[in-house]
Amino acid sequence: MGNPDTLSDFIEFGLETYPSLYNALVLWNHGGGAKSINFDILQSREICQDLTSGDILNNNEVQQGIKAGLAAAASVAAFDVLGMDACLMGTVETAYELRELGSYFTASPAEEWIWGWDYQRLFGNFSVSGSIPLPSAMADMIVTQYKQSTDTESTSLPNTMTAVDLSMMSALKTEIDKLAVLLYGAGESSFEARRDASGYFYDLDPSDTSLYAPYTDLYSFCKGVTGDAAGAASSVLTALDSAVVGCYAESSGIGLDDYYGTADEDALRGLSIFISHGEKTYLSKSHYAYHYWYYDDDVTGSDNITVGSLDFCTSDTDGTVESWRELFEAWYDDYPSDGYTLGKY
Repeated sequence: MGNPDTLSDFIEFGLETYPSLYNALVLWNHGGGAKSINFDILQSREICQDLTSGDILNNNEVQQGIKAGLAAAASVAAFDVLGMDACLMGTVETAYELRELGSYFTASPAEEWIWGWDYQRLFGNFSVSGSIPLPSAMADMIVTQYKQSTDTESTSLPNTMTAVDLSMMSALKTEIDKLAVLLYGAGESSFEARRDASGYFYDLDPSDTSLYAPYTDLYSFCKGVTGDAAGAASSVLTALDSAVVGCYAESSGIGLDDYYGTADEDALRGLSIFISHGEKTYLSKSHYAYHYWYYDDDVTGSDNITVGSLDFCTSDTDGTVESWRELFEAWYDDYPSDGYTLGKY
C-alpha cells in the first residue's frame, strides 16, 4: 500500500469499471500531514502504511499515484472530491499538493478519533433513484457526518474536519508567501512570539512534540499578526475563508485548547501549516535540521528513505526571502554544523 503504483492501478480500475457522473477518492489509514508524527524522526512519510513492508505513501507519492491513475483511465481529468480519513492531513501543504487533481479536499487538521469516518452515515441515504449531491455538497457532507458521528459517541479526543476548494489553494499560497516576506522584515523574535501565542496541532505532552508534528493553526497565527505584516496577514485570512467551504471543530469531554492549544473558534477556519521551532535544539542540532523533509525536491535521509518533495515549499538561492519555506531557511538553516544542506534561500 506504500507503493504509488498500487494507488494508480486502483484508480484506473475504479474509474474504468465503475464510470460515474462524479468521482471521489478517499485514502484511509494513519496520517501525519506533511510529515509523520512518528517519533522515529527520519521516518518522514504521511499516509497508507503497508503493515507487511512498513512502507508508507508520502505526499509526493500520493500526488504522482493519483496523477498516473487519472492519466491511465483517461476518462476523468480530476476527482470531484479527494478525502483523507487519517490524522493531521488537513494542512496547507497537503491541500496544495493536490490542487490540480481534484475539486474539493476533505481532511482533519487534528488527530482523528479511532473510528474515523462514519461511511454508513455518509452513504446510507444514497439510492439509485435519488438525487446526486454536487461535489461541493458532498465535501460538506463529509464534514457533517464527522460532526454527527463524533457528537453521538463519547470520545476523549478533540475532533476537526475541513472541506477545501482546491481551486483556491494557489491564491492562498501566494498570500502566504507575501506574508513571509513581511514577517522576515519584522524579525525572528517577533515571529516566534506570534507562533508561540498561536494554536497548534501537536500534543502538549511531551513538550518537544513540535519537533515531530510542527503544525500551527493558520487562522490563529494570522489573526494576531500586528505591525507592517498585519495587512498581509489579513489577506491570508481572506484567501483562507475563500478556500475553506466547510469546517468543524468540537469535542466531547475535552476541548481542543486543552489537548492541542487550539481553541475551537481558531480551528473552525480549517487548515494548519508548518512552523518550525528552529531556535530550539534536539541532540545539539536545530529542530530545523530534522525538518529537512520540508523541501520542494526529493530528499533522502540518513536512513536512505526518500521523503518526497512538497510543491508548496518553493525556494531558490538568490539570498532573498520570497516564500514561506525561505523564511525558515534564512533563520534556522545552520549548515554545515547541522549536517544538512538543502540550498540556501
